[in-house]
Parts: sequence; structure tokens; C-alpha cells
Amino acid sequence: TNKQLALTGARGEVVAFQVILRAEGGELDNVSVDCGDFKSPQHTIPAKHTAFFRELYVRLKPDPKYMARRWYTEAEYPDALVPFKDPYDSAARPVGAPFKLSTQKNQPVWADVQIPRDAPPGRYTARLTVNAGGARVAEALVQLTVWDFELPESWKLNAVMDLYLTNLTQGEGLPGGSGFTEEKSAFLKRYDQMAFAHGFYNMYWWPRPEYSFDAQGSLAKIDWTDYDKYFGDILSGKLLGVVPPCWKMPLPEFPNFTKKSWKDEVTDASLTSYREYSQEMAEHFEKNGWKIPLLYVYTIDEPGNLYKGSAESILRIADAVRQGSKDRFKFFIPHGETVGVGHVNFWAIYPSDYKPAKMAARQKAGDVIWFYQGCHEWQGLPVVYIPDYALAMRLWAWIAWKYDADGMFHWASTYWGSEPY
Repeated sequence: TNKQLALTGARGEVVAFQVILRAEGGELDNVSVDCGDFKSPQHTIPAKHTAFFRELYVRLKPDPKYMARRWYTEAEYPDALVPFKDPYDSAARPVGAPFKLSTQKNQPVWADVQIPRDAPPGRYTARLTVNAGGARVAEALVQLTVWDFELPESWKLNAVMDLYLTNLTQGEGLPGGSGFTEEKSAFLKRYDQMAFAHGFYNMYWWPRPEYSFDAQGSLAKIDWTDYDKYFGDILSGKLLGVVPPCWKMPLPEFPNFTKKSWKDEVTDASLTSYREYSQEMAEHFEKNGWKIPLLYVYTIDEPGNLYKGSAESILRIADAVRQGSKDRFKFFIPHGETVGVGHVNFWAIYPSDYKPAKMAARQKAGDVIWFYQGCHEWQGLPVVYIPDYALAMRLWAWIAWKYDADGMFHWASTYWGSEPY
């Protein structure tokens, strides 16, 4: 009872803490953690605003190809958060708890506390209890200080993460392929809800509409049925209560519709395909009333690394996309520097190459500037790998705010093997 946790946060903020459990005298069964109401002299924050998760361990073995300079060794690291109760089930069926607590092994438990927007400022106290076999075995006090301001309901800084559908379906044991299934659709919606709850959006390469072109590159057929089933609810605002501030348009990655290799010259037929497909995408979104503020095409990936010698082709593709969409779409390139100024108008820049004055000039000209962060160790703040520093992810938003970046692109959220758990 002499142990205390201290939390601080604003109205509308989610604050988190961890509890590390360990059974020293023998295994414990039916273990769970609970937290009562947060109470102040004037107000009560009900216990339903606190959600618990059991942290699962993943065994990692550094890959010499990518990780030769990383600091960690082969070991088990806590990663996946399994909710005590199913947040998508109206009956709140148990999932992550109760659980068995083994001897001589830590079991971390994660807790999210959602501070209501109507909570008066001040200091609140709640009692945390650890139960095993129906008996209370430990307890602590949790103090929560609510600051006298409220976080905005929407955020200015866009943040997206690549979500790879193939890796997701393999890892979650879902049907393969890009065809529509109700089960796969339900999973994607849950991933979108989870991302939104934590301040970012998913970026999808798949699913895409089914399409075909004739020999001249003109669009011969397109079927949006499955795409609309997957994404109609999020694009309309029905799923999240708001429409996404940005969205990647379903255009294939270069090499494109009628080219076999990026080393080939872009043909007139290819450019026709880009123009007509971009026009079709713009018209389809307009017809459905999907009024997303920032629509972008990401079809060229890291041209400095992957498409050396193809600068002219890339610029012609960028022009075709912008012409077809009547400049409704921004043309996005993740790269170490701005290439193709005047053609490309959306940049995601490596942190080590982010020149604030140069980026500010492009923003003044109407371009969009994001940070681009992936697995590059030399960029100073690695955020992709499981055992990397938790502080790194938190710092990105502050750095973006300092340099007035428009957003952040993180690679990637589901770049998994076949058995991620």
C-alpha cells in the first residue's frame, strides 16, 4: 500500500503506465489487474476509462545484414499488447486476462487511462489491485493530475504507417490474396480504429480496384466493388467519426501498367494509363463524396536508391498523374532530397537530409513536406525495431513541430514474417 504511481495529462489525452508482475514464491493462477475510479474532491473519472493489456514476449535474434551495429542481443522482448477485454465485443469477453504468472519471469501489464474531456483539473487518486485465485495479493495507489487545458480533437500533424496486407493476413491467419472477405475487412477496420486511437493512420498498397488497359494504354475496365467495401466506411467518416486528413490513392508501384521494368523508357501508352487511371480515381472519390483534404499518389519509392537513371521518366509520370487528376492529387516521393521540383509536389525527407530553410521554401511554394523514418540506423532515432528506445517515437512529433513539418511517414507497421507472434 506504500507504492504509488504518478501520472499527469490534459483533458482528452491518453496517459499510460506499466506494472511489472513477478511470482517469487511459486506460480500464481487466475492473475488479473484492476483499477478503481479516479476520484478527486469534486469529480470522479469512472474505472471504465482505464484499459489493461498483457504484454507478450517476442524472441528476437539480430540479423547481421541489418543489425550489425545495433546494441541488443538475442533475447525475449515485450511487444504485443493483448487487451484484458475484447474492445470490439459488446459483452467485453476476456482475452488477455486472467493469466498464469510464472516464477522467475517478469510479466509486464500495460495500462491506458483516457482522461475525459469534461474532467475538471486537479489531482485524482485510484487504487490499483493485483488479484490471483480470487484473492488480492498486491495493491498500489495511482495519482493522476489533470492539467487545466484540453487537447484538440483533431491533430494538425499527419502521421501514417505502411500497412502491408499480405504480411497482415499471413500473421493473423487470414485468407490470402486481395479479394474481399468479411473477416479480412473486419480486421482492417479494427487496425484503422486502433491506429486512429493512437494518433496515426494506415497507408495501404493493397487492396486496389481491379482494372485493365488496351494496347494504347487507355483504361478499358475498372471494378471498385471490393475497394469500396474495404475502405468506404473510413473514407466517408462513418468508421472513425471523422474523415482521414490524408489518403494514399490506389495506384500501383512503378514499374507500372504497361512497363515490364523501371529500366525501360516510359511509353506514351504508360502515360495514357497514368492519366486516365488518375482521372478515374479522382472522379470515383468525388462521386462518393469522399472529401479527403490531402490525396496523394505514391508510386515511386526512393528514386535515389531504386530508380537511378530514371529521373526523366519519374517526372513524366508525375506530370501525367497531376494532369489526369486535374491537380487533385499530390505526387509523393520518399527520398533524401527534393528531386523534380515543379513536377513532384509532396516530399518525405530523411531526417539527416532535412534542411529547414529549403523545406520551408517548398512549403511556401505549395508543396507538402513530411519526415520519412524507417530502419536507417544512421539517422539517429531508430523507431522501427521492437527493442529500440521508446523515447525515439515520442520525439518525432516534437521535432516535426519545431521545424514545422506537415507530417511523418513511418515505415512500417506490419512488415512481418509469417509468424509475428
